[in-house]
Amino acid sequence: MKGGAVKVDSGEGSIVDLTRTANLALDCVNAAIAANSQLLQDWEMFRARIKENGKCLVTRKAVIQGFIDDVLPPQDVLDPMERMENIPDIDHA
Repeated sequence: MKGGAVKVDSGEGSIVDLTRTANLALDCVNAAIAANSQLLQDWEMFRARIKENGKCLVTRKAVIQGFIDDVLPPQDVLDPMERMENIPDIDHA
């Protein structure tokens, strides 16, 4: 056989089966190509979401750091009870 000719055993039936098999293989490859394309799109969406999530985390970090910077250390906080004037109890005397 030359030039890619197919040997036909029992006439047209074998060619039909061969064509059906080749078309099935082509359908499988086309489905895999479509799935790959979808994965690429999903990857780009996930990549964008990861970038946005990173920006949100940086913002949250800045807010928390700003809060920490504004809070006085415990040793610098005065106890209000120490400065409160002791008022005599006139109701229970």
